[in-house]
Amino acid sequence: MLSFRRHGVAQAQRLFLVLVLVISCVSLAAQGPVRLPLYNGIYVPEDVPCDNPPTSAILKWDGAGFSGAYGNLCITNVFTGSEGGTYQVDTYCKVNSDGIRDEVNIPRQILVLRSTSTFTLHSIGRGADTAKNYRRCATH
Repeated sequence: MLSFRRHGVAQAQRLFLVLVLVISCVSLAAQGPVRLPLYNGIYVPEDVPCDNPPTSAILKWDGAGFSGAYGNLCITNVFTGSEGGTYQVDTYCKVNSDGIRDEVNIPRQILVLRSTSTFTLHSIGRGADTAKNYRRCATH
């Protein structure tokens, strides 16, 4: 009789763990992907004029990804890093240059949202850590 009770307790513990896992998965699926609350458009560093920015200074946000001089057809995976508008972002682009299709993976960056039209982008790695303040250009 004692072994039956032990078996019953172990089975109840397994059932409890399965229920916790199912509830956690459903909860995560309901949250969906993290979205950046940025207006779509052209963003440039704050020290670059909006009227005629160089192509190399432009970041375009289309609601799905950042694209720029490094590529097009970009997807940005957004991971919330903390409350208050700090996000970790990975950008992956398909590039068409000289008729050759290539893929570019931008190293993980930290994006600090200052408003729906301004942010600071911290690039980490490749020998130097940099931070640039970007603003949306309404003229583009």
